[in-house]
Amino acid sequence: VSTGPGFIYTPLLTSDLTQSCVQAGPGGTFVGQGPGFTANGQRVVLVSESGVESVVATGFNSISDCVYDAVTDTLYVTDNSGELAGAVTGDTVFAIAAASSAPGATAAGNELVIAGSLPFAAGVTLDAAGDVYVSSSGGGGAGEVAKIAAGAIMPIIAGLDFASGIAFDAAGDLLVAETLVSFDSRVTRWSAEGSLLDEVAAPSFDFGSYD
Repeated sequence: VSTGPGFIYTPLLTSDLTQSCVQAGPGGTFVGQGPGFTANGQRVVLVSESGVESVVATGFNSISDCVYDAVTDTLYVTDNSGELAGAVTGDTVFAIAAASSAPGATAAGNELVIAGSLPFAAGVTLDAAGDVYVSSSGGGGAGEVAKIAAGAIMPIIAGLDFASGIAFDAAGDLLVAETLVSFDSRVTRWSAEGSLLDEVAAPSFDFGSYD
């Protein structure tokens, strides 16, 4: 890790393997934990600046990403392995309310859309209005980005490969990181309505697409 002027780097050793969810929260950091691809074996904890861990939610199988909405105190978590034997939920995005108080919730019962409706759920982000967007790593042109509103999944961008990391920029445009079928990566910029604006980073093996 290389730190720049004005930054302090302090490592914190967590109690278990970290899994694809690291998100700044109030007084600490939300972190996914647990063994990979294990039915009901993963959880999200809130790690305080002193290293104390508090359980936010349990019962995940393969956490893909998370994003925190400070306005509503909600943590959104994607999980893409609901098909694992013994899993009770998954392949969807979850909304964990009162996340900053570490409620110790279960994934089951907190699905934003029904389990199984997002089988390749990957990245998750919020727009300026707090609306939820989720990418899908379907591959082979089956990848997409969808907006979740009023319990419905509304595809915004289609025809992608292994779409993964997504984020809105200051202008309100959506950046999408994607691994192509050739396994090199690219980043594209889209309008919130799904119109391609430009290619931010051309296909390359010099960077990834996960986040």
